[in-house]
Amino acid sequence: MAKERLTWVDAVKGFLMVLVVIGHYSGPMPVESPLITYIYWFHMPAFFLLSGLFFKPIADNSQLKPAIHKRFMQLMVPYLFFLLLLTFFKYGMMIGDGTLTSAFLRQDLIELTVGGRFLRGEHGVFWFVTVMFATYLLFLWITRQKRWLQFTILAACYIAAQLEGTFAMGLASEPDAASAQIPMIWNLDVVLIAVVYFAIGYYFKAFWMNIPKAAIGIAAAIAALAMAADGIGFINYH
Repeated sequence: MAKERLTWVDAVKGFLMVLVVIGHYSGPMPVESPLITYIYWFHMPAFFLLSGLFFKPIADNSQLKPAIHKRFMQLMVPYLFFLLLLTFFKYGMMIGDGTLTSAFLRQDLIELTVGGRFLRGEHGVFWFVTVMFATYLLFLWITRQKRWLQFTILAACYIAAQLEGTFAMGLASEPDAASAQIPMIWNLDVVLIAVVYFAIGYYFKAFWMNIPKAAIGIAAAIAALAMAADGIGFINYH
């Protein structure tokens, strides 16, 4: 049974990866395509939720450093390696065709350092890695608190995320432009909402690993209603 469950999770992760590729496709598909809209409704929250399924709290202080080191090696080392590798090739090609300027280099190095939402092009999806690492660290700390305090902190994170989103959208009408108004390094402010999805995966693990058929039907009905409401303009993802 355990093997079947892991297979199920791997299949879902693979499906979500395909959706990430589609969501970042730079071809002729319009940004306002319903497919793109529906993908962005759930694909990144689902990644954090699935990651929460496999989170293991650590009560023993002696195990904290090894656990953090392990996660750093799994996430941040590949992040830095591929960030530098892709940047190296990009600069090499720009030098070859004579388009690399000091102004571009200065701006690009600033954006690579800040990371997060300021990473574009070939680096566009890298924000997820830093957010996942920070989410793990935050949730690791949260689960070392008393249970009532854990939920209080998570509620505070959710409220703070909603307030920040409302504030950002007041600065610009488009989501991308709005997020750029808050120059947070590594997209660390996204951790406020990511940790909530991560927690849902962790606290409801038994449910996610054995989802009742009735729950699947209810979810499908809600999704259909949401798509219908989006189609008539009753709700707007943006």
